[in-house]
Amino acid sequence: MFVDDLAFELLTMSLAALMILYMTLSIYVGYRKDGDKDIEGHLKPGMAPLTLLGVVMLALGMFGEIIWPLPGAFNILYSDMYTLVAIVILAFAITIRLGYKMQYVGLFAAYSGLMAIYYGSGHISCTL
Repeated sequence: MFVDDLAFELLTMSLAALMILYMTLSIYVGYRKDGDKDIEGHLKPGMAPLTLLGVVMLALGMFGEIIWPLPGAFNILYSDMYTLVAIVILAFAITIRLGYKMQYVGLFAAYSGLMAIYYGSGHISCTL
């Protein structure tokens, strides 16, 4: 029996994006209001939910990579990017937990975005 988990994947991705947006806005408001520069203090409460979401997203992405029954490269187009987003979210959460600089996670996220653009442009040219 095959269960399409695309709706759940979209839910987890939008939830992760909303959590990161909320964390960013809390940092911004804290800085504008009090001049608070404790960025790590604002990020730490969101680390556990982001880690949980990242693990779920990674499991779903790997499921899509291995088992998804679509023909050709369609499973690669969707599952590769979802797996990369999961890895970026997990790396972000681990970086917050360990207190490391986030520039390297940003570089990985930028590279993942370039891969998404490359995959998308290749897919669009194939369908025209």
